[in-house]
Amino acid sequence: APTVKTVCVDIDPSAVERAVEHQPLQSIGLVTDVEPFLRELTDYLSDSRVRD
Repeated sequence: APTVKTVCVDIDPSAVERAVEHQPLQSIGLVTDVEPFLRELTDYLSDSRVRD
């Protein structure tokens, strides 16, 4: 089984669908605006580093 996942974040559902179709067992698709997603991801990663 694959150990690395590919995450596709895009506001266009068809782009996410195409990415996930190519590697359905390795891909995770998220349809959203990428800017708020990246801000939240950065905050989460920064907070987890402070806790470690």
